Amino acid sequence: MASRKTHFLIYTITSLLQKGVSFLLLPVYTKFLTQEDYGTVSISTTSVALLSVVFTFGLDTAIVRLYFDFRQDPSSIREKLGSLLVAMQVLGLGIGSVLLVVGLLFFRDGFFGIPFLPFYPMILLILFFQPTFSLVQALFQAMEKSRLFLVFNGLFFVVNLSLTLYSVIVLQMGAFGVIGAQLVSLFVFFFFGLWTIRRLWKPAMNLKIVTESLRYAAPMIPHSLGGQLAATADRYILSYYFDVRQTGLLHLGYQASQPMELLSGSFNRAFIPFFHHKLSENSVSSIREIGLFAVLAFSTIALGGSLFVGDVFTWFINAKFHGAIMIIPLLIFSHVATTLYYFFSAILFYDKQRTRLIPICTVSSAIIGIGLNFVFVRHWGLWGAAVSQLASQVVLFLMAFLLSYRFSAVKWNYGLMIAIFVLYAGVGVVVSTFAPTVLSSSAYLAVRLVLCFVSVGICAGYYFLYITNTLPKSIFKRS
Repeated sequence: MASRKTHFLIYTITSLLQKGVSFLLLPVYTKFLTQEDYGTVSISTTSVALLSVVFTFGLDTAIVRLYFDFRQDPSSIREKLGSLLVAMQVLGLGIGSVLLVVGLLFFRDGFFGIPFLPFYPMILLILFFQPTFSLVQALFQAMEKSRLFLVFNGLFFVVNLSLTLYSVIVLQMGAFGVIGAQLVSLFVFFFFGLWTIRRLWKPAMNLKIVTESLRYAAPMIPHSLGGQLAATADRYILSYYFDVRQTGLLHLGYQASQPMELLSGSFNRAFIPFFHHKLSENSVSSIREIGLFAVLAFSTIALGGSLFVGDVFTWFINAKFHGAIMIIPLLIFSHVATTLYYFFSAILFYDKQRTRLIPICTVSSAIIGIGLNFVFVRHWGLWGAAVSQLASQVVLFLMAFLLSYRFSAVKWNYGLMIAIFVLYAGVGVVVSTFAPTVLSSSAYLAVRLVLCFVSVGICAGYYFLYITNTLPKSIFKRS
């Protein structure tokens, strides 16, 4: 079986294929796509992310969790998984039909700034095919088949990227080409994915299994919906107060911050199995050490990214999109805040009696984030959306901290971890925003290089102490 480091590496490579290459292709996309195109893509992908939560009633995520129970009884696993897969398709058809009627009644004149046709029906079709595609990925992860995970995603990446580049560059189809390429790719891999896991399922409809699974998944829907609302409300609100072009700039800002997101997400995929394994062995010291190092390392990377992203943008991105530069540092550090949430909430996912607390975190974050967006976006536009996003992620990890502090078996040094985040985020945002207006170009470069050198030195020093097993125990005292 592959080691945890191997899983982390493979998941990172997969995420690089899915998101990192899109980041590298930003110069190409910004040349051939307009701000309106970016805004259309943003509203479409945002709608898919948000509506996917209710499209399957959480069965796609429930299947992965219940797989660990099902595999204890190999004789019935195919019927159980098959029943849930069939139920997913039935729910998808039913909910998709309802949403189509809703669209015809209320959005025929436009859907948050984008044309109803052809984009709204395309969104619904993507919503139908995507859950099964995501489920296949998640099953490979649950089975710790990281190499299959890589191959499956790699093939999808090649197909989707080829179709996207051809439709955008050669056919010059704009936003329709981007969304259409994703739809065609998901359509192909919907069937390919089902074929790939054919030995794990067979067509069936066991209503008892479906009912039990829905009962398990239902409490997680507010959690998932809250998380998606917190992450996506800014696009809708920005489009409402301004126009879809501003939404396009925000979308580009999120794309520019994707390297930080993929590092955080890949680490979490590898960390969760490690967390469960170590906690079951009552070995929490290594969890604390890795957690603190990850916060320090990600904060260091985010600091460097926030300080130099403006230079990269100016050199490589079309000038019509330079308005997004100012928000990228805030979005980069919002992903570091999400990493803190992963650590503080891990025990809530581990303890079945505490999972009911998870929606409190995400719903609180969503409510505050949406409220801040309505206030800040109206007055500050793009900047307000980015500030609201960072604030909502801070609320998310603070709620996880408050709800897990008393009973968590992992005695995190909460004070130090949060202090590192606040210090690095404060320095990164303040320096990248205000220093260029008061310092010469050479002085600004010198300040950034010094800050990066110091932060990398601190991170390297911690890692040296970690690998030599000489970390002072005092830094892990709970605070």
